[in-house]
Amino acid sequence: MSTVDRVTRSAATVAVAGLVGASALLAPMAAHAAESCLVVQAETGSHGKSKLRWLDAGSGATARVTEPGYRLNALGYSATRNLVFGVAEGLSRGAHAVTIDRDGKTQDLGPITRAGNRLPLWSPVAGVTAGAIGGNSWYLLRNGTLYTVDLSPGERYLRVIGTVFLRPITLAHDVNDFAYHNGLLYGVSTTWRGKGAVITIDPASGKVREAEDARFPPADVYGSVVLGRDGALYATANRIGGRSVLYRLDRSGQ
Repeated sequence: MSTVDRVTRSAATVAVAGLVGASALLAPMAAHAAESCLVVQAETGSHGKSKLRWLDAGSGATARVTEPGYRLNALGYSATRNLVFGVAEGLSRGAHAVTIDRDGKTQDLGPITRAGNRLPLWSPVAGVTAGAIGGNSWYLLRNGTLYTVDLSPGERYLRVIGTVFLRPITLAHDVNDFAYHNGLLYGVSTTWRGKGAVITIDPASGKVREAEDARFPPADVYGSVVLGRDGALYATANRIGGRSVLYRLDRSGQ
């Protein structure tokens, strides 16, 4: 059976002015135990640019806060490149790909467009709320539609090469972040049907399923979801009692 706990240190309950809108899990921190991993979260308010909060997932402690200079969402970590990719809004043609290195340095890679478009058009991924990377695929979600962006070097780099509609929408509609593992995306459904249930998404078919006996406390939005190297699922609920709360779901019983 799965169990849910707040990460024990007080820093796990992170007071933020804006909403936690995206996250990415990086490799283990060298100065900590193997199960201690670095998570970067984008905190974005109603207006202005994002702040990046770099957290130790094991303790919930904030390592540092940086300012990327963009309004970011849909972060995903590419292990092969050792870079975080994010979608920057409010730029030309709607949405640009931005990379973030471990020092917090950013680089604008230009607009994300659809494969086959000869001229850059308005980005189809403008307004996405969730992102995760598996291999050379960057998965982005907006309102129940899942986009696959190619990260392979070549002509299709940073182009949308696949679009699927998630079903049932009653589970998928309010998923605001997810993590990739073994061919599936793991998120938290906060719809009237999901009520904090952990869900899996098959990016090939769009099929959404509830994970057996895995649920987080009710919340309006889970804006950050990562899978730790300890096998646990870490999710941040936005604005519970005026704060964002980081929860850890022990999946060892599954």
